[in-house]
Amino acid sequence: MDIRDVPRVPAPARAPAAGADSSPGSVVVECGRNEQGHYNEDNLVVSPGLRSGAHHTHAYVGSLSTDAMSTDASLDAAATSCAGGDRSAY
Repeated sequence: MDIRDVPRVPAPARAPAAGADSSPGSVVVECGRNEQGHYNEDNLVVSPGLRSGAHHTHAYVGSLSTDAMSTDASLDAAATSCAGGDRSAY
């Protein structure tokens, strides 16, 4: 679907008030600064499954297996640069 054909959703007038048990709305994940040198030209957002689908290089932190062919299973099976074991791709 062309993004221009997606209906716009109006923004809420204001954010709902925070309740007693609400989250502050932030998450911190410590994954380093790509000290492992994990780079490739894959663009997982624009061209998933296509190797070298970008016209520039991406640097990754998190799962050290991140590439165009990543799956939940391959990300989970790989080592990670994140403290605490987070194997997401960033």
